[in-house]
Amino acid sequence: MTANKEVVNSKPRGQKSCLNCKNRKIACDRLMPACSSCKRRKKICSGYDYNLSWPRSGDERRAATANIQHQKYPTDTFAFLNTSSWDVMLYYENFDAKSQSNRIGVWSPPSPARSPKLPRFGTSRSPIYDTEISSAVRLITSRGDLRQDVCGLLRRMSLTDDGVSSLAVRYAMNAISYLYLKQSDEATRHQMHAVAALQGAIDRIGDPRCRAQAIAASLLLSLYEIHSTLGCSLELLEFLSQAIDLTNSRDDPRVPSKRRLHAVYDLESKIRDINQHPCIGIDREDYHVRGSRKRYITIARMYQLAVLIYLDRVVRGSIADSRLSRTSAEEAFVLLRDLGLCERPFIMVMLALQAEGDSDRLLVLSALENAIKERPLSNLASTEHIIRSIWAQQDLQGNEQTDASAMLNTIISSYDIPPSFT
Repeated sequence: MTANKEVVNSKPRGQKSCLNCKNRKIACDRLMPACSSCKRRKKICSGYDYNLSWPRSGDERRAATANIQHQKYPTDTFAFLNTSSWDVMLYYENFDAKSQSNRIGVWSPPSPARSPKLPRFGTSRSPIYDTEISSAVRLITSRGDLRQDVCGLLRRMSLTDDGVSSLAVRYAMNAISYLYLKQSDEATRHQMHAVAALQGAIDRIGDPRCRAQAIAASLLLSLYEIHSTLGCSLELLEFLSQAIDLTNSRDDPRVPSKRRLHAVYDLESKIRDINQHPCIGIDREDYHVRGSRKRYITIARMYQLAVLIYLDRVVRGSIADSRLSRTSAEEAFVLLRDLGLCERPFIMVMLALQAEGDSDRLLVLSALENAIKERPLSNLASTEHIIRSIWAQQDLQGNEQTDASAMLNTIISSYDIPPSFT
């Protein structure tokens, strides 16, 4: 019994003093888990682990605080770039003509599925039709009880059967709902399914019911995708069309360079001299809000400046510091700062080509953000992605001036779904 008591009463001891006693330089009985000295002083024993502390100030025996002569090595400095591996890939593809020709024009809409694979209603990944659909329809219909009537009619059209015409309405409603819920990826996916289903419904347009569903789907898709062009006259749109034709013939050896150069200068003078007038009745408050006349006149001038930038940078191939592009962009940025927002994608993309400074880029992003808040169902997310991609390519180029036409072709062709303004 005595031997057993000695075994039971014996306590393990550490090999070294505890850290408290070691720092105080006093005797330690090394009892575990806490020594008697710390208990007697009513202190928490720090234990017997390794002390991984930093060297004390003035301790010259340690290598970390020894007097070591620091040497400066010459290194190259790099500015921080808000880019990704995808941007770097586009940077290299920008100079690969073969890659560009393979990527441009390869997009095609997906074939319609027999039945939409929709998640159950009420989950975080699906629109709740009684609330989100109604809220989205409220933004696109007139006042009164017509909202609920239109919503109910669209719902009945979408759930009639599993034909392509019903699927077109169903997918289009889902696209608007997901866009309202700020789920742009899901909205784009359903929108493309709606386009494919509508394509099949047009082939069966002889059926009256199918015709009505196709019209409803096309109206929903136009609300989702088509952006307002108010402020741009038909004459200016015709000049823009001529500029695009000149871009397509830019590298065509069959078109003499001298004749093309004269055509560019002639088109520039026409764009400069154009005089756009507001439509009659633009100040009527039942159609437009107060102050619309001044706003549309400003938008018209910005369209004119944007087309001049397109003609100079994309068609002619000038650099960003050219006189025409620089003066047009300076005036357009002043107008954009006064407006505070702009929901015209073509104007914003052209200004992005000239926005190489931080202040101009912040102004463009702020105007886009305000436009999205003003018009929640506008699909401006793709426009913002393209603008950020343009800036990434400009930053990767550094001081080198890149060809705007080649850069835009590479960026826009890299998207699975082309933006609406192309």
